[in-house]
Amino acid sequence: MVQPPYIALLLLIVYPLLVITSILADASKKKLIGLISTTTYSLLSIILVLAIVIGGIPARIKLPLGIGIYVDTFSLVYVMTSSIIVLAAGIYMYVRYSGVSDERFAKYGILSLLLYVTSLLVLTDNWLVFAILWEIISFIAYYMILSTSRDTGPHYTYYLTMHTTGFMILVGAALLYADNACNMTRGIGESLVVPALLLATGFMSKAGIFPFHYWVQQVYDNIDPLYSALFSGIVDPLGIYGLYRLASASSLPENYVWLLISLSLISMTISVIWYWGARRLSSMLAWSTIYNMSWMMLALTLPGAGALALILPLYIMCHGLSKASAFMTMGIYGDDYCRIRKLYPHAGFLLAASILAIEGAPPFNLFIAKIMILKNAIASLGVVAAIPIIGWFISSLFFFRIMASILFPRSNISEESIGSSLSFLDALIALMLVLNVFSYWIISCIAGGGAII
Repeated sequence: MVQPPYIALLLLIVYPLLVITSILADASKKKLIGLISTTTYSLLSIILVLAIVIGGIPARIKLPLGIGIYVDTFSLVYVMTSSIIVLAAGIYMYVRYSGVSDERFAKYGILSLLLYVTSLLVLTDNWLVFAILWEIISFIAYYMILSTSRDTGPHYTYYLTMHTTGFMILVGAALLYADNACNMTRGIGESLVVPALLLATGFMSKAGIFPFHYWVQQVYDNIDPLYSALFSGIVDPLGIYGLYRLASASSLPENYVWLLISLSLISMTISVIWYWGARRLSSMLAWSTIYNMSWMMLALTLPGAGALALILPLYIMCHGLSKASAFMTMGIYGDDYCRIRKLYPHAGFLLAASILAIEGAPPFNLFIAKIMILKNAIASLGVVAAIPIIGWFISSLFFFRIMASILFPRSNISEESIGSSLSFLDALIALMLVLNVFSYWIISCIAGGGAII
């Protein structure tokens, strides 16, 4: 069994030292040191998850400085998924940008800091600590946009949106603290509806749920694909994690629940409509992120989701790994998916597999989570469940059309190549897709052998 002192040593001493090392490596342009510190951090986090699972979950751990840690299946899966993505991102950065001196490109300090703050956020059991960490992640995400965006619009849009709704989260957490209801794993009660709604609004903005969907395409179209992978796989799903914790701790009145269900369905519909107008791969993947966040929010708001604690971790892992693989492929070979297949056949197959994984086609395990959500939607919503069913059908047609364009590109494509293929990164992307295939088994093992379906 993992003893709290070892967890305290990692969280309070070892991990901060690795983060500082990564930041200093960026400042001194020692890319190899940055790679070592970031990958060491990621590997230690994966090992820590496995060790905690062996020790038994759920578990509550009290650390020094009054820091409380609550560990369950969802938080461990989130830490593992984030660690895998950051590990891949660190290696990707070293291979892809080793010869680039432009200061705009991704840095190891950001990777390590993002993983550290994200891990603390999903492990904390205190709403006030959660709100503070949430604001720090918003600044990290803002830096990622600011450092690579080609336009100033996304800077202001994201900054104003996240810090306005982030302030709402801080106020909501403060109200809970004032009412001695700051423990995230205890019931909030119907008397505290206002702070619960303030928190829910902030969480929806991070996930890009309607009416906060407007920032997503602006950001994804203007930042480096590596940062898009981090946004889609790590940052945006934090909104769903926050909603999950809120749903576990509070009981909102029925009319508010139906409001959240309506917002998720509207967001899902808007995403499907905008798929067809998108011309860039980054735009398509951006709307796909909103679409999948809508599915996860729908699962949270529907009553009677008995296996929710396993469905959502499965969705988070499958979505994170598939989006990271798609964005990293785009970062290596460009935004023209037809050209990718013609000039780099193996990369085209990787991109096609990533799209299948994003859409939830077997053997990629996202279809399991979607089927379980649909089953509950049909039981709870009746005829309204036709919206996610039709949406899934239409989005499948769209992405299969894109996949056909990748596998069978048109003949009038420029033959100009970007250079030699980066086979090592191709293998890294393929590994994430393989992990996606085995995600059901991975989560079942973390949950102690529990079945998702």
